[in-house]
Amino acid sequence: MLHAEPWAGILDLVYSAAADREQWSSVMQAIARSLHAPGGILYGKSVRSASTSEVFFEHNGGLDETCNAAYKARHVAGVWTVAMYRKPIGHVVLSDEICPLAELRRTDFYDEVLKPQDVGHSAMIALAGEASFRVAFNVCRDTRRGPFDENERRNLALLVPHLRRSLLLGFRLEGYQELMRAQHHILDRLNIGIVLLDRNQRAVFVNRKAEALAETHGTLRISSDGVSTTSPPATSRLHRHVRAVAAGQPVAAMSLPSLDRSGSLSLVVTSLSRSDRSVLFDAGMRQASVLLFLIDPADDAQIPAASLVEAFGLTVGEARVAALLASGRTIQEGSMRLGLSQNTIKTHLRSVYAKLGVTRQAELAARVAMFRIVSMP
Repeated sequence: MLHAEPWAGILDLVYSAAADREQWSSVMQAIARSLHAPGGILYGKSVRSASTSEVFFEHNGGLDETCNAAYKARHVAGVWTVAMYRKPIGHVVLSDEICPLAELRRTDFYDEVLKPQDVGHSAMIALAGEASFRVAFNVCRDTRRGPFDENERRNLALLVPHLRRSLLLGFRLEGYQELMRAQHHILDRLNIGIVLLDRNQRAVFVNRKAEALAETHGTLRISSDGVSTTSPPATSRLHRHVRAVAAGQPVAAMSLPSLDRSGSLSLVVTSLSRSDRSVLFDAGMRQASVLLFLIDPADDAQIPAASLVEAFGLTVGEARVAALLASGRTIQEGSMRLGLSQNTIKTHLRSVYAKLGVTRQAELAARVAMFRIVSMP
């Protein structure tokens, strides 16, 4: 554990950066100052090949931006970086052990990146290193101050678990925020109701379609306290299905009549895969246990013709015919709705069949089913 100043203050900054990644630059500056160094940098890279990488995030704490740009353009797989990743993750690597300053001065890396900012020494730590993803940080020292010593290496090594822990926490927080911004947004565009439940029947997440279907049909009630219906027997049956699926049964289904008995709502309860649970766990939904689909069999959601044009190379006229007939309409109904003759509808349909590689209306419906369940923004 690190207790002595200035490490205690640095640890506060390190863990604050988990919730606010913009603070990582301040963390790098604080670490550099404690080691009498002009600056440090934290960066993440995607690795395309053994010699080519792309920096996709960085937090610069005091190093020259022009020199940093030269590093990213031509030296991401330079002598320092290659040697660092040959060591175990979390190992503090001192540049002078890799390449003494006298030898370093004969390289383009030194001339373009180090010399303009009078940097001659570095302490480097790889914090994450997968086949295609790497995170590391460097603390750079000028030539007048000289190399890092063993005591400084030990102090940096004490920081490593805290840095890694904060980065992991930050990635999980950002993953949750991305799920809220992106994945939840996508789920809200589905024309199928989706409810995530925990083992106690409580709703962890409800998309907009599920809310709308519950309101329209009137018999299903969804709240943070649980999912129920206006019928006690139906509620008991639904809860039995959820418990059964949570205990390992793959799927269960039931039908729920609407309040006015004019229609019904299909409820399908399914288990979550291990990968699904992992994503939801990282997103903060640790209790998610089962997935409930709400489907209105009479829902006549339209297939967006523009999507069929882009996906299958149809003309606008062909796409309008394909969208209508894939929704279950007959040629006669298509003729009336689109204001086209039945012969024109048939001509378009033959072209659609040829382009999609199908021969029947049922096959057409199956090919474009995914477009039917997504609402256009």
